[in-house]
Amino acid sequence: MRNINVLIIGGTGFIGRTLSSAFSANGYGVTVLSRELSKVPSMSDDIPVIRGNILKPGQWQELISEYDVLINLAGAYVFRRWTPKAKREILDSRIVTTRNIVDALRIRSGKVKHFFSVSGVGYYGFHQDEVLAEKDSQGNDFLASVAAQWEDEAQCASECGIRLVICRLGHVLGLGGGVLPKLVSLAKLHLASRWGSGAQWISWVHEADVSGALLFLLDNEVMSGPMNVTAPEPVQNREIMELLSQLTRKRVLVPPVPGLILRIMTGEFATVFVNGQRVIPRKLLADGYSFKFSTIQNALHKLLLTY
Repeated sequence: MRNINVLIIGGTGFIGRTLSSAFSANGYGVTVLSRELSKVPSMSDDIPVIRGNILKPGQWQELISEYDVLINLAGAYVFRRWTPKAKREILDSRIVTTRNIVDALRIRSGKVKHFFSVSGVGYYGFHQDEVLAEKDSQGNDFLASVAAQWEDEAQCASECGIRLVICRLGHVLGLGGGVLPKLVSLAKLHLASRWGSGAQWISWVHEADVSGALLFLLDNEVMSGPMNVTAPEPVQNREIMELLSQLTRKRVLVPPVPGLILRIMTGEFATVFVNGQRVIPRKLLADGYSFKFSTIQNALHKLLLTY
């Protein structure tokens, strides 16, 4: 049994539940910090959940110094229309919370040796077919700006002598949340047509490889800085939609959805649908991480077997 305690901040969502189960199964002591205990979905009985509003300084800041590893997943939902109010909430829920965590570490870092801060591949902006890796610079759209500011706040943890790993996640595929259940629902309604040209790249990762990659990174302390946590083989939108149609055995009955319609329906957020990023996990591959699911075919076949 490992004598290492992990605190997952903002850990009651889809990714947090995935990580909690995986870290606990691998012998780590896991605790989750959540803003609203009344809204916490069912967690394993051996994973305690404590309350703390990380948007505000408070007693929770004194508690985090008692853990060896911090994993920060806090951030408001991105998949919605980006009104000015929503944009502010998306930004503040990442910047303010990370700043509050780092401020607490400056005062008293305690036992904390590792800080994993989650970001996203939106950091790179949109580059059509260009292959992107960790060395590439940030984009200039809204999500890229949010990711860059988010990562800048986390960088301050290094000043406390704490190892910082920034995990730039692709679209996480699992049946417990994220985008996949919505896509499967569309497919079952015969609506799995491509979006826009269908040529846009989707950088994705199976939920098992999110937890697998973080466990690997925790064990390999020489690795730090930005890490793309994405499958080695990004997929184009038309391919994933065709595959969903095949796996659900539901023939597509509607024509491709024009990019203009998506923009009318979802506003600026449509850029996520009609553009994309072709991101590869160069650092993880170079340091020896072996992906459980490298191709979208293997990932979706495995996931939809139990759907």
